[in-house]
Amino acid sequence: MINSSADIVIIGRGISGVSFGYFLLKNGAKNVVILERDFLAAGATGRCGAGIRQQWRSPLNCIMTKFSCEFFETASDEFAAQRSINMEFHQGGYMLLVSTENELAQKKENIALQNSLGINSKLLSPSEARELAPIVDTDGLLAAAFYHKDGHLNPFHTTQAFADAFTQLGGIIHTNTSVTDILREGDKISGICTDKGNISTDMIVIAAGGYSQQITTMVGYELPPYSERHNILVTEPVERILEPMLMSFSLNFY
Repeated sequence: MINSSADIVIIGRGISGVSFGYFLLKNGAKNVVILERDFLAAGATGRCGAGIRQQWRSPLNCIMTKFSCEFFETASDEFAAQRSINMEFHQGGYMLLVSTENELAQKKENIALQNSLGINSKLLSPSEARELAPIVDTDGLLAAAFYHKDGHLNPFHTTQAFADAFTQLGGIIHTNTSVTDILREGDKISGICTDKGNISTDMIVIAAGGYSQQITTMVGYELPPYSERHNILVTEPVERILEPMLMSFSLNFY
């Protein structure tokens, strides 16, 4: 049976939805419900490259991701009851390859910003980049931005750990439950219609990623995010050949 009422309803059970729900309950919220139309990490969370980096050009992104990395460094203590779930957080660094002059100028600005916020990223020469990542072809590269505290983690394990912690604090998760409409009284939210029944609530958190636009259109508001298909190459297990994560905006890969 779906809840008939909730103080807060979160739409989306990816990493954003379950982490938001967990921190809400941890900080005193009550009666929080998460709705997911499919299953755990069914959207972008379960199809990401798992990179965690603090190297951004926006101050807010830098601050948020710095907090995230510091959180994951001690997440095993945070989720003491879920010690059996290994999030596989590995800080092998993140290397952003630079192949154009415009990109080089931007990376220098980014690094100055990051350093001012306590993120000690640095600019590497092509030869220095190859020392850290010997498989990289440095022909045509001008430099590389690098921060050793970046890395990657397992998105499925991490999402499950947050979901378990959320439910242990009293949160409720309904999977295979689609939102069909948002109810309003005047200009205020009054509830949510789902294919399993209605929930009375005056507060909704939309954590549906690229599908959030489908929810906001129910109240006549258009959001700019949209879903876009990318390509990913999956192989059989191979011997580890690379320590840092690699990315190139100008060469279009990571």
